[in-house]
Amino acid sequence: MARIENDYELFDKVLNKIDDGLTITFTKDNIADGDDFLILGCGYDSCTIIFKSLGDMWYVLFDNDEPMLLEDVPVSFLRSILKNIK
Repeated sequence: MARIENDYELFDKVLNKIDDGLTITFTKDNIADGDDFLILGCGYDSCTIIFKSLGDMWYVLFDNDEPMLLEDVPVSFLRSILKNIK
């Protein structure tokens, strides 16, 4: 149960720090330890994301992939997002 609570805490931290249109570019040098969500290499040295709010829903728009709901990204990627938000 504690892990689920930690996951929600990370999600809440991300929600409190993002704004509509916020852009982050990820490289192998700025992702969180253990985050293997983004496929870097294989022709892509970076991945830029943009946060988009549609009503109460937050989307992550990827430059090299399909968009997805913020609530559906893995916890390891939430850590990478937090690592890159000032």
